Order: sequence, then C-alpha cells, then structure tokens
Amino acid sequence: MQKVPKSNKSLLIFAIIVLVLLGLYFGGKYLTRNVKVEKNVENTSIKSEDEEISVSQAGTLPEGFPQNFPLYPEAKIISSFTAQGKETNGISVVLGSQDSTEKVIEFYKSELPNKGWKIVSNFDQQGSSTISFEEDKVSGFLGITKANMGVTTISVTIGVKEK
Repeated sequence: MQKVPKSNKSLLIFAIIVLVLLGLYFGGKYLTRNVKVEKNVENTSIKSEDEEISVSQAGTLPEGFPQNFPLYPEAKIISSFTAQGKETNGISVVLGSQDSTEKVIEFYKSELPNKGWKIVSNFDQQGSSTISFEEDKVSGFLGITKANMGVTTISVTIGVKEK
C-alpha cells in the first residue's frame, strides 16, 4: 500500500468538506424552493405545494373546527394549530379553565354523546383524562389535566378526512 503525503490528505479532506457543504446548501435550496412562510400578529403559516401548517394564539377557533364539537363553557382558547394534508386535515386547540378537572371531564363525557360524537375510549388516571372520539369522517382525542397555577388544560386534537 502506497502512503499518501500528508499535504494531499489535507487537500482531499478539504475538498470532501467543501463538496458536502455545497451539497447541503443546494439540497436545502431545492427542498425549500416551494415553501412559503407567512407571519402576522395573530398567525404563522408555513405552506408548500401539498401541505399547510398554521399556528395561532389569537384566542379563536381555527377554520374547519367542527361546529357540533362541545366546548367547555368556562374555557378560554389559549392557542390553536392546523395542518392541511392531501387526505386529512388536522386541528388542535388548547383551552384553559379555572374549573376542576373532574367537572371538565364529566362535561365532556356527557356532552360528546349529546352532540353526536361516539366515545371510542376513555382513560382516567389521577385527576386527568384522555378521551378518544369519532363522528362520520372526523376522529380525535382530548386530554384534560391540571396544569400550572391550578388551571385545567383541555387539549383537543381532531383529524378530518377530506376524501
């Protein structure tokens, strides 16, 4: 085996590093060529040809949130998130209430069926609950737990099939 002089090794390593960095640069440019980021006071959206993700802290329900989904009457919207895919759109809303977790859990266990939603599963443990539900082309789950400073957090995640 022939020994390669040290200066040639350094030059070879330098050339490989330059090629890798150029590949990363141009690869990143190619991958993000059709990605658009829009930001305003209430909302941030990231859009590509096939998908869109939007995050809001405006305190309003996102577009497409099911009108018949029960919202806890004493809760305030903290944030929301939407993601639009080819076949399914995702919606997530986080709410907060000063009421006890037990009161909020009982509200959802009774109001989901009253509004036409089927409770698929329910898991209660130490004052928190996870409930999965469905209705027609919509399914999801909600988590109810006690957060900082005594606030009950209600996290609703919904998937809406478009096709």
